[in-house]
Amino acid sequence: MGNRFSHNATVAGANKRLAAMKKYVTDRKVTIPLAGKLLKPAQVAAIFQESIDTQAAVAEKLAAYKGAILQRDAAEKRRLAADEAMKGWVLQLFGDGSTEASEFGYAARRRPEISAEDRARAVERRRATREARGTIGKKQKLAIRGVVPPVGASEPASPLATSTPAVQSPVKT
Repeated sequence: MGNRFSHNATVAGANKRLAAMKKYVTDRKVTIPLAGKLLKPAQVAAIFQESIDTQAAVAEKLAAYKGAILQRDAAEKRRLAADEAMKGWVLQLFGDGSTEASEFGYAARRRPEISAEDRARAVERRRATREARGTIGKKQKLAIRGVVPPVGASEPASPLATSTPAVQSPVKT
Protein backbone atom coordinates (compact mmCIF):
# COMPACT_ATOMS: atom_id res chain seq x y z
CA MET A 1 0.00 0.00 0.00
CA GLY A 2 1.24 3.40 -0.86
CA ASN A 3 0.66 6.64 0.88
CA ARG A 4 -2.89 7.39 1.91
CA PHE A 5 -4.24 10.78 1.01
CA SER A 6 -7.26 12.61 2.30
CA HIS A 7 -9.88 12.52 -0.43
CA ASN A 8 -11.34 15.92 0.39
CA ALA A 9 -7.96 17.62 0.73
CA THR A 10 -6.69 16.13 -2.52
CA VAL A 11 -9.76 17.12 -4.53
CA ALA A 12 -9.87 20.60 -3.02
CA GLY A 13 -6.17 21.19 -3.71
CA ALA A 14 -6.37 19.90 -7.29
CA ASN A 15 -9.47 21.99 -8.03
CA LYS A 16 -7.79 25.07 -6.57
CA ARG A 17 -4.70 24.59 -8.75
CA LEU A 18 -6.76 23.90 -11.87
CA ALA A 19 -8.78 27.07 -11.36
CA ALA A 20 -5.63 29.11 -10.81
CA MET A 21 -3.94 27.58 -13.87
CA LYS A 22 -6.95 28.37 -16.09
CA LYS A 23 -6.97 31.93 -14.79
CA TYR A 24 -3.24 32.70 -14.93
CA VAL A 25 -1.23 30.16 -16.92
CA THR A 26 -3.13 28.19 -19.59
CA ASP A 27 -3.08 30.86 -22.31
CA ARG A 28 0.62 31.65 -21.91
CA LYS A 29 3.43 30.14 -23.92
CA VAL A 30 5.36 28.79 -20.92
CA THR A 31 6.77 25.47 -19.85
CA ILE A 32 6.68 24.11 -16.34
CA PRO A 33 9.56 21.93 -15.12
CA LEU A 34 8.28 18.73 -13.52
CA ALA A 35 10.45 15.75 -12.56
CA GLY A 36 13.20 16.67 -15.01
CA LYS A 37 10.82 17.35 -17.91
CA LEU A 38 9.39 20.55 -19.32
CA LEU A 39 5.60 20.33 -19.57
CA LYS A 40 3.07 22.64 -21.13
CA PRO A 41 0.38 24.06 -18.82
CA ALA A 42 -2.24 21.81 -20.47
CA GLN A 43 -0.16 18.74 -19.58
CA VAL A 44 0.12 19.82 -15.94
CA ALA A 45 -3.61 20.59 -15.85
CA ALA A 46 -4.24 17.07 -17.20
CA ILE A 47 -2.26 15.63 -14.26
CA PHE A 48 -4.45 17.50 -11.77
CA GLN A 49 -7.63 16.52 -13.65
CA GLU A 50 -6.53 12.87 -13.63
CA SER A 51 -6.14 13.06 -9.85
CA ILE A 52 -9.66 14.48 -9.50
CA ASP A 53 -11.09 11.79 -11.79
CA THR A 54 -9.38 8.92 -9.96
CA GLN A 55 -10.50 10.32 -6.60
CA ALA A 56 -14.09 10.37 -7.87
CA ALA A 57 -13.78 6.78 -9.13
CA VAL A 58 -12.39 5.64 -5.77
CA ALA A 59 -15.17 7.44 -3.87
CA GLU A 60 -17.78 5.80 -6.09
CA LYS A 61 -16.29 2.33 -5.63
CA LEU A 62 -15.87 2.90 -1.89
CA ALA A 63 -19.55 3.78 -1.60
CA ALA A 64 -20.46 0.66 -3.59
CA TYR A 65 -18.17 -1.43 -1.34
CA LYS A 66 -19.76 -0.05 1.83
CA GLY A 67 -23.20 -0.75 0.38
CA ALA A 68 -22.16 -4.31 -0.46
CA ILE A 69 -20.83 -4.80 3.08
CA LEU A 70 -24.16 -3.64 4.54
CA GLN A 71 -26.05 -6.00 2.23
CA ARG A 72 -23.75 -8.87 3.16
CA ASP A 73 -24.18 -8.20 6.90
CA ALA A 74 -27.98 -8.12 6.56
CA ALA A 75 -27.95 -11.37 4.55
CA GLU A 76 -25.67 -13.01 7.12
CA LYS A 77 -27.99 -11.94 9.95
CA ARG A 78 -30.96 -13.50 8.14
CA ARG A 79 -28.96 -16.67 7.42
CA LEU A 80 -27.95 -17.08 11.06
CA ALA A 81 -31.58 -16.69 12.18
CA ALA A 82 -32.73 -19.21 9.57
CA ASP A 83 -29.93 -21.60 10.52
CA GLU A 84 -30.90 -21.50 14.20
CA ALA A 85 -34.58 -22.10 13.37
CA MET A 86 -33.67 -24.87 10.94
CA LYS A 87 -31.50 -26.58 13.56
CA GLY A 88 -34.36 -26.77 16.04
CA TRP A 89 -36.72 -28.07 13.39
CA VAL A 90 -34.27 -30.72 12.12
CA LEU A 91 -33.38 -31.94 15.62
CA GLN A 92 -37.05 -32.17 16.58
CA LEU A 93 -38.11 -33.89 13.36
CA PHE A 94 -35.27 -36.39 13.01
CA GLY A 95 -33.85 -36.62 16.54
CA ASP A 96 -30.61 -35.54 18.16
CA GLY A 97 -28.32 -38.38 17.11
CA SER A 98 -29.96 -39.21 13.77
CA THR A 99 -28.16 -39.65 10.48
CA GLU A 100 -30.39 -37.01 8.89
CA ALA A 101 -29.46 -34.40 11.52
CA SER A 102 -25.82 -35.30 11.03
CA GLU A 103 -26.14 -34.79 7.27
CA PHE A 104 -27.58 -31.33 7.91
CA GLY A 105 -24.52 -30.69 10.07
CA TYR A 106 -26.49 -30.36 13.30
CA ALA A 107 -25.83 -32.08 16.58
CA ALA A 108 -27.60 -31.73 19.87
CA ARG A 109 -26.17 -29.21 22.27
CA ARG A 110 -24.05 -30.95 24.84
CA ARG A 111 -24.42 -30.08 28.47
CA PRO A 112 -21.25 -30.29 30.50
CA GLU A 113 -21.23 -33.10 33.00
CA ILE A 114 -20.47 -31.66 36.42
CA SER A 115 -19.50 -34.05 39.18
CA ALA A 116 -21.10 -33.95 42.62
CA GLU A 117 -17.75 -32.88 44.08
CA ASP A 118 -17.58 -29.89 41.73
CA ARG A 119 -21.14 -28.86 42.63
CA ALA A 120 -20.37 -29.10 46.36
CA ARG A 121 -17.17 -27.08 45.88
CA ALA A 122 -19.16 -24.39 44.02
CA VAL A 123 -21.68 -24.16 46.87
CA GLU A 124 -18.84 -23.75 49.38
CA ARG A 125 -17.19 -21.07 47.26
CA ARG A 126 -20.46 -19.11 46.90
CA ARG A 127 -21.02 -19.26 50.67
CA ALA A 128 -17.44 -18.12 51.38
CA THR A 129 -17.76 -15.27 48.89
CA ARG A 130 -21.02 -14.04 50.46
CA GLU A 131 -19.41 -14.10 53.92
CA ALA A 132 -16.28 -12.32 52.69
CA ARG A 133 -18.34 -9.59 51.01
CA GLY A 134 -20.82 -9.34 53.83
CA THR A 135 -23.79 -9.89 51.53
CA ILE A 136 -27.09 -11.18 52.83
CA GLY A 137 -30.28 -12.46 51.28
CA LYS A 138 -33.74 -10.84 50.97
CA LYS A 139 -35.18 -12.43 54.10
CA GLN A 140 -32.15 -11.48 56.17
CA LYS A 141 -32.42 -7.88 54.94
CA LEU A 142 -36.06 -7.78 56.06
CA ALA A 143 -34.99 -8.58 59.64
CA ILE A 144 -32.80 -5.47 59.82
CA ARG A 145 -34.55 -2.43 61.30
CA GLY A 146 -33.23 1.06 61.93
CA VAL A 147 -33.33 2.79 65.33
CA VAL A 148 -35.50 5.89 65.68
CA PRO A 149 -33.88 8.43 68.03
CA PRO A 150 -35.95 9.55 71.01
CA VAL A 151 -37.66 12.94 70.74
CA GLY A 152 -35.38 15.73 71.95
CA ALA A 153 -32.14 13.76 71.52
CA SER A 154 -29.19 16.00 70.67
CA GLU A 155 -27.21 13.44 68.64
CA PRO A 156 -28.76 11.59 65.74
CA ALA A 157 -28.38 7.84 65.88
CA SER A 158 -26.00 6.17 63.47
CA PRO A 159 -27.83 5.05 60.33
CA LEU A 160 -26.02 1.73 60.61
CA ALA A 161 -27.41 0.94 64.05
CA THR A 162 -29.85 -1.92 64.13
CA SER A 163 -32.26 -3.22 66.69
CA THR A 164 -31.49 -6.81 65.85
CA PRO A 165 -28.05 -8.38 65.94
CA ALA A 166 -26.29 -9.01 62.64
CA VAL A 167 -27.48 -12.18 60.97
CA GLN A 168 -24.83 -14.76 60.27
CA SER A 169 -25.23 -17.35 57.61
CA PRO A 170 -25.43 -20.87 58.94
CA VAL A 171 -22.32 -22.93 58.30
CA LYS A 172 -22.72 -26.67 58.44
CA THR A 173 -19.76 -28.65 59.63
